[in-house]
Amino acid sequence: MKETPGPRDGEYTSPDGRWSVENANGTLLRFYEGKNERPVATLMSGAWTFTPDSRWLLINGNGTVGLWPLGQAGMIDAACARVRRRDLTEDERKQYVTDGLSRPTCAPAR
Repeated sequence: MKETPGPRDGEYTSPDGRWSVENANGTLLRFYEGKNERPVATLMSGAWTFTPDSRWLLINGNGTVGLWPLGQAGMIDAACARVRRRDLTEDERKQYVTDGLSRPTCAPAR
């Protein structure tokens, strides 16, 4: 799959232009909204590609394959699965939740 070069050397953007990745001590994923950008996650290192619809990032590294969702609902669901569907602790909430709201983070498993 052909990747589209991004604004930085060694950085590549998703087909829809809203995401970029670069390999720097792991795969750094960024989200773009207009001219604003923000780092979202540092994922496993390896060879990667975006799906043509820009919904997923596929990373192949160290004998493992990672499939990462690129939408808010999918990212939240994946994060909640990693913490076994428990709610965040107060310290985790202070570190990761920036909207200042105190609502439950992860819905119970279905």
